[in-house]
Amino acid sequence: MKKLTKKYLRERWKSNDFISSFPFSIDYKMNVELLNGTDLQGITNIGCGEPFWKFPKLSYAQIKNINFSFGNGSITIFNSHAESLIFEDFKFDRSSMIFKSIIKNSTFKNTKLTFDISDTTFENCDFSNSKFTGGFEEYGFRRCKFINCKFTSAFWKNTYILASWFIDCQFKDFKIVNSSIKGFKVNNLNQEVKSIFENCSVVNGLIEIGTS
Repeated sequence: MKKLTKKYLRERWKSNDFISSFPFSIDYKMNVELLNGTDLQGITNIGCGEPFWKFPKLSYAQIKNINFSFGNGSITIFNSHAESLIFEDFKFDRSSMIFKSIIKNSTFKNTKLTFDISDTTFENCDFSNSKFTGGFEEYGFRRCKFINCKFTSAFWKNTYILASWFIDCQFKDFKIVNSSIKGFKVNNLNQEVKSIFENCSVVNGLIEIGTS
């Protein structure tokens, strides 16, 4: 059996035989729910170059059990309910966006994040060791909710967080640097939370809230 190294997982997408082995064509016209349960590890240039520049938007769908690990490109999730997505070691293109969606039981470990997210709930998601680079605060989070999510050793820089909730989350060694914080709402405003921020603009930013 071929060892599934990161290099192999990426190189296989250059093979027409591998791509043609899928029972459906991956393009913007497809029913995105056909992707459920699909191994897309190593898929590259999603939305920004051949062969998947017409990768579909994950919109108005129930999506689950899709593995994007070790890939890169542009992902759009809109008005969808997603569960068990794996983006480990994935590199999001700057045109990526997630809005008006619910994402549960998914992993963004070791992921490079550069995108806009608004009005989205993340529940039981793992952002450990993720890196967020937002340019000059061009990318970030608006009106998002994180419930029971893990941010262990994540490092987010030059982002913004506006009117977003963090409920029962784990923040060990999480750092947010050179960012604009206007509404970082937690159910327990302890010293660990206060130590997250370095050289940030915090305008009425840290707020302790109830969860009822």
